[in-house]
Amino acid sequence: MKLKPGVTVLRVGDHSVQVGTDHGHHMVLRGLHDRQINALIACSQHSVSLDADQDDPLPSTLPIRLRMRLQHAGFLEDVTLPQHLALTFTVFDDVSARVLDLVKNDFYLEVIPLQPRRVDDRIARVIGEGFLGLPLKRSLSNRYDLLPRYVPHTHGQNEALTIVSSQRFPAFEDSWMLVKEDIPHLLVTELEDGYDVGPLVIPGLSACGACLLSQENARDPDFLDHRKTAMRTPLVAPTPLATHGAAWSIARFIQTFMGNDHLMTSSIHHIDAHGGFSIRQAVPEANCGCKENSLSERTSDR
Repeated sequence: MKLKPGVTVLRVGDHSVQVGTDHGHHMVLRGLHDRQINALIACSQHSVSLDADQDDPLPSTLPIRLRMRLQHAGFLEDVTLPQHLALTFTVFDDVSARVLDLVKNDFYLEVIPLQPRRVDDRIARVIGEGFLGLPLKRSLSNRYDLLPRYVPHTHGQNEALTIVSSQRFPAFEDSWMLVKEDIPHLLVTELEDGYDVGPLVIPGLSACGACLLSQENARDPDFLDHRKTAMRTPLVAPTPLATHGAAWSIARFIQTFMGNDHLMTSSIHHIDAHGGFSIRQAVPEANCGCKENSLSERTSDR
């Protein structure tokens, strides 16, 4: 990603840079670090790419929001736009924060946390103790330089994925409702001994939470009663190894989703308390009805 010929740094201020062709066509970028300022100066003087190699003495990245401003002003050439990804988290926790750390440089991210409303202890340990008690959406935007929801996305690929988190058992019913709305989602289940991550539910294509519930009921006719009993016992906090493993697995599923690689969608990754990793496959239930009830299938039949 390079500045166009004729675009230069016109003025350097305190953590800010004025960039443009002249004082009639310019913009001011604020909140920059010294190394980012040096990168812009080098780009304007020597046509050095903003995506320099790690061995380059200049920094290789600018915050996504600043790249977008340069792009919209027409100051960049040879632009390859990252994909835009809207991530909805039904429950945002420390694992979710680690996921953002893993994927923040790969996509233009928009994050919608449904709960909690404020940063709790588990989240603050990842994003910084200074955010404890502050509104979660604003804290995530500041920490990860996220896109505001009102920013129009007219270029590149736009995708949306919901991360559905639950404890002890997958969110069977929530998954079914999302299938009927044709919303792709990933099931994440916190367990006594770690996490289950998956399946990645692509409505009309892969196994959903209702498929899993049907299979559990077939194995144990009293499953629903056993689930109610088990849910009364709170879980202990997961180990750091399990947390890191779950975040890595979720990030891997996100990459799969954005790459349209459907081979992994039915996988369920189990991460134990010691970070051990195993995979099993979720099998679509023939009598579930999720394929027929997905919006994409209903639309294609018209």
